[in-house]
Amino acid sequence: MKCFLLLLVTILASQALTMASNPGLKLKLLERGLDFGVDSNNKPTMWITSRSCQVDNVHMKFHGGRSRFYNIFSGYVEKKLSSQIRSTIINVMDDLINERLNKTLSNIKGTVLINNVITMDNQLLASPHLGHNYIQSSHKGEMFWTSQPGAVPFSPAPMEEPLGTSKMMTLCLSDYVGNSLGYAFYTYGTSYLRRTLTESDASISLM
Repeated sequence: MKCFLLLLVTILASQALTMASNPGLKLKLLERGLDFGVDSNNKPTMWITSRSCQVDNVHMKFHGGRSRFYNIFSGYVEKKLSSQIRSTIINVMDDLINERLNKTLSNIKGTVLINNVITMDNQLLASPHLGHNYIQSSHKGEMFWTSQPGAVPFSPAPMEEPLGTSKMMTLCLSDYVGNSLGYAFYTYGTSYLRRTLTESDASISLM
């Protein structure tokens, strides 16, 4: 894989989210499928590809007055209420991920300014990969002189995949990150690397 920076985040795999309130209502949110992508500005995107919501044990019983008559229709009301709750949960989740979360992801900065001199380009190179219990993303990771942005005259070597996912977060950097930083200083930042030794720098007097 030709990337400069590889980020591997291990996440807790969860097959279902269950919310229960006995004896009246039990909600179960099952296996909502998620997919990741990259927009035209190299920002991450996320959207729901599949979902199902199950509402169990919705029970309604009327008391007093004409309750005997009302209870004839309680089964119909229970089905309508169950359907409405299921639809509401799905709509809320769709809005939360497909709209609000993506709006937040679109504000992620693609570059990082270091000491007002060096800029690190950490834009995504491809869509993040969602595994069984991890998310893996490949970033550019190129360093350049902030006032003189431009591509370096060499390319990164293929990068090996991480050996395991036992850690919560694994950050892999190729030598291209350091080489692009060195090239930036060599080309534009020689004044930062130059130092004139004086008597105060010596451990003993020059006299």
